[in-house]
Amino acid sequence: MATHRWILTLLPAAALVILAGCGGNYSESDDCPASLAPGSSCTLSVAFKPGTAGFIPGTLTINYTPEPTSVPQLVRLRGTGQ
Repeated sequence: MATHRWILTLLPAAALVILAGCGGNYSESDDCPASLAPGSSCTLSVAFKPGTAGFIPGTLTINYTPEPTSVPQLVRLRGTGQ
């Protein structure tokens, strides 16, 4: 199983609620609080555990509330099962 980590740092002046997730052969975990204060950080981790051989794409979706544009942030994931 491979794990990758990202650190989110909140720069805006208002607190945000962060919801993240991915599915399939990828699982997400984080240490984000219920509401992330301005200037604070939290860590998102994605683990890859392939169920089949070959190229396996995925997406980590990060939703922010309130988000002025209501557009989630997407991180494209790529892994290869053996």
